Amino acid sequence: MTNKIKVPLQDIKKENLVKSGQSQELLAAKLAPPVSHTLQSDSIAREDLVAQQDMVFWAMLMFFATLATVAITAIGVWFVKRTLDATLKAVEDTGHATDAMIRANDIAENAQRPWLDVDLEFDWGLRDEKSITLSCNVIVKNIGGMPARNANFGHYLGYRYGNSKKEFSKIAKGLVDFDRGYHSDITVLPGGTSKDQELIFLEPSEFGNGRRDGISPYLMVTVLYSLPNGDIGQSSAWFQLGFCNSAGERLKPISWVGAKDVDDVIVKNLGYINVT
Repeated sequence: MTNKIKVPLQDIKKENLVKSGQSQELLAAKLAPPVSHTLQSDSIAREDLVAQQDMVFWAMLMFFATLATVAITAIGVWFVKRTLDATLKAVEDTGHATDAMIRANDIAENAQRPWLDVDLEFDWGLRDEKSITLSCNVIVKNIGGMPARNANFGHYLGYRYGNSKKEFSKIAKGLVDFDRGYHSDITVLPGGTSKDQELIFLEPSEFGNGRRDGISPYLMVTVLYSLPNGDIGQSSAWFQLGFCNSAGERLKPISWVGAKDVDDVIVKNLGYINVT
């Protein structure tokens, strides 16, 4: 059996052309690839290269466009923040201006409203078998800029310093709503004064130890009056009643036995409990 050797077709063509006596130039021309095929391959390669270059260009363009968008967005956010900060500051300034205006209005209103100053002076005293009667005059002066209308006087009595002050404070804070519907004909003009008599009765049962122990009456005097805006103004001050002490600072208590002459009672001003 004979083995067949495969010879490439190109070699066969070349051998046939040599045998036919054709020149080497003609032989090379016939064996070379077609020109049109080569040109077509080069054209495709150039188009691919151009397309790749275009893609790179557009990719770079998109990259820079994205960077520009981010930068513009950041600048816009910064301007928005500045605007919000300016708006917040304007709101705070407006709030401060409003508070200042409210304070100015309060100051102007307080300067124009009536203010009643309260004082108490002892007038006379009387002792009999049933009680000790002390007469005091409540003197109020309008130190404000407008008339104090519908003035209402009242007093409340206590016998111990600490307890009296606490009780007086509770009473004074509850008086405004309690006496809102009260009406009187008393009007105190600016710079003017008004006087009201208050009688204090001390009965024997209020003195302990067979009437020998002394007591120190504490008196809260309250004046309620109408304000121009319809609210109720109040001036509540408290005072201590007693006999003169040789030291001159503390008052001697009033005792039933020693109260033969109650015309020597002294009033000590202890200040204000409540002012509205």
